[in-house]
Amino acid sequence: MPPTDIPAVLIEAELAKILSSTAFTKADRSSRFLRFVVQQHLQGKASEIKEYVVGTEVFGKNADFDPRTDAIVRAEANRLRARLDQYYSSEGKYDSIRISVPRGSYVPRIEQNSANTCDTPVITEAVSRSYVPLLCVVGAVVISGLLLWRFLPGRAFDGGPISTPLTSYPGRVASPSFSPDGNQVAFAWRPSPESHSGIYTKLIGVDQPLQLTADASDDYAPAWAPDGQSVAFLRMLSRDRDGVFLVPAIGGRARKVAEIFPTGLSDCYAAWQPAWHPGGRWLIVADKDSAGGPFRLFAVSAITGQRRSLTSPSPKSVGDLYPAISPNGRTLAFTRSIANNVSDLYQLPISDDLTATGEPKRLSTENFYVGSSAWTPDGRAIVFSGGDFHNPSLWKIGVEPPSGKPSRLGFAAEGVTTPTISRQGRLAYGRGSIDVDIWRMDLTHPSHLASKLISSTRLDHTPQFSPDGKRIAFASNRSGSHELWIANNDGSKPVQVTFVGGFNYRADPHWSADGQRLYFSYFDQGGQECWVVSSDGGSPSRVSIASEGCPTAWSPDRAWMYFTRDGQVWKMRSNGGSSVPVTRGGGTAPLPSVDGKWLYFRKTDDEVTSLWRVPVDGGSETRVIESVFADNVAVTPRGIYFVSNPDHPSIQFLNFGTRKIELVAPIAHMPSWGFSISPDGRTLLYTTYEALLIHDLMLVEKFSPAQTPVARFRTLIARTLR
Repeated sequence: MPPTDIPAVLIEAELAKILSSTAFTKADRSSRFLRFVVQQHLQGKASEIKEYVVGTEVFGKNADFDPRTDAIVRAEANRLRARLDQYYSSEGKYDSIRISVPRGSYVPRIEQNSANTCDTPVITEAVSRSYVPLLCVVGAVVISGLLLWRFLPGRAFDGGPISTPLTSYPGRVASPSFSPDGNQVAFAWRPSPESHSGIYTKLIGVDQPLQLTADASDDYAPAWAPDGQSVAFLRMLSRDRDGVFLVPAIGGRARKVAEIFPTGLSDCYAAWQPAWHPGGRWLIVADKDSAGGPFRLFAVSAITGQRRSLTSPSPKSVGDLYPAISPNGRTLAFTRSIANNVSDLYQLPISDDLTATGEPKRLSTENFYVGSSAWTPDGRAIVFSGGDFHNPSLWKIGVEPPSGKPSRLGFAAEGVTTPTISRQGRLAYGRGSIDVDIWRMDLTHPSHLASKLISSTRLDHTPQFSPDGKRIAFASNRSGSHELWIANNDGSKPVQVTFVGGFNYRADPHWSADGQRLYFSYFDQGGQECWVVSSDGGSPSRVSIASEGCPTAWSPDRAWMYFTRDGQVWKMRSNGGSSVPVTRGGGTAPLPSVDGKWLYFRKTDDEVTSLWRVPVDGGSETRVIESVFADNVAVTPRGIYFVSNPDHPSIQFLNFGTRKIELVAPIAHMPSWGFSISPDGRTLLYTTYEALLIHDLMLVEKFSPAQTPVARFRTLIARTLR
């Protein structure tokens, strides 16, 4: 125990909140200063916190550091005190603990926050003693009513709910689930890229978690049982199967309940996070009838593993995901995916024995991505992550009565995943972000370091050189929606070309042979469509040959255009006519050779993507490269540049002359989508994930609308105060 009456775990929690606040997140020196002095205090070394020690230990000063001539510690201490005052006047105003660094010392003072207490009024002797008990009762009721009116769920203070860090662990933390009493949270945690994801629980306000599972496989997507005795979760069993397991909430041996088709997303998302029925006997999971079918929702007995189907999506759709059951157990909310990155929120009435009692009802019609969801405790609204698939926000939609349109919850900003709400009204969610940038490599000197060419704090991807090599088209959501952009070939002067707006996904631009137009993929409720826009900007339109597919390549003589349709590569004359199949055994992403004799294409079998080629006039298909990653392939006269293994990424080159694969250069980060060679063959564009973060959890106290009895009490107080 540190030299204070306040437990160390609470001090550590307060320190974590301060360091994650607006005042400190970008203040590295103040953060290091505060962390050092508080840790020294907790270790009982307060007497050792001297100016010289701070200068050498915190600010890296040499052993000859002289505080009399170098005032760095005193200056930074003043900045630290100012930042602490700023924190406790805003985000930390209602914290139960206050940490300060008094002037004249560097030893922290840790005490109860006086802003969180109330003075007791003094009753004068002029008031009859017989009225004192009554006044105390009335005063207590009025004060309690005012506090309830101001702070209970349903009323935002200081501009709305405030998010504070729930976890700040290294690695990736995701998929929170509250215990029934709302005081603990279960989550999946992968401490490092080399480790396995496990299931953990932690007490809110206490930093140290309890590890429930430590298997050699990845465990993810926990869901706390309604009785609080166990936690359901998913475990990766093999490439083809995942398992639904139960583990005691205090740790112990996990028991397998059922097997399902694998998610492929591991601990990143909760599309397959089980949902408990309030009775505690059934789990709702997403599974398939066959490997090629859509995902459906099934009720699985937590005792016997017995299962029954609940939903029947279209066979051609992705299917039904993200189950969430209402507090009374009578309604199942879920997401029905229409196409990639486009989905809607539905609700299905169900009986106590877990059978559908009606048809699914569509709640949202926003034509954007809808992710995981959570019911408010009163069952009157649903909170979900959604909007832009790559950078979702937090939304809320009314169910009883129906609100029709969801509203965006501004306090959660962006990058929201896996919201969950406790019975008591606490909200927790994952916070993540994705940053993709475009890099340039000089192929005439590949040993030289590659340089970042086009970047922002968001997604910049799928770059393509124009036919004359003077411009680069790319997709980006830097403006708030996925749009097409064009920049000079040195990355300068980026200009937005499309202004469609909304949350639909628009990417993968391809120049027309004459460089006058850009064809691109457009995802909406109807699935993927092909659109075209002038390279000078303007209003995009749906391509008239969209039923044939979106042209992604042209023959060197510009006589033919190539596209993908129904899992095969086709070609059509540029001036129109009937389409002709080129591949027979499946293929996508056509790339013609420079001499026009061959057509290269990708084929995916057993989750491995390989590169193939076929004569443009038809013939046998032959495999050229065993493994390529995504669309990171480019064909040149001398050979083929490509990326093979995303776990250890590098640019490689298949030399046509030697028929050998050569290492060109390693890549510092995980490759993303986009690969383009300049027409002169001197420059390669590629993309990497600069930040792929789904790493911590956030907490909002008293988020949800109050339950009916509390709402009635608040109304009563309001009437009394009028």
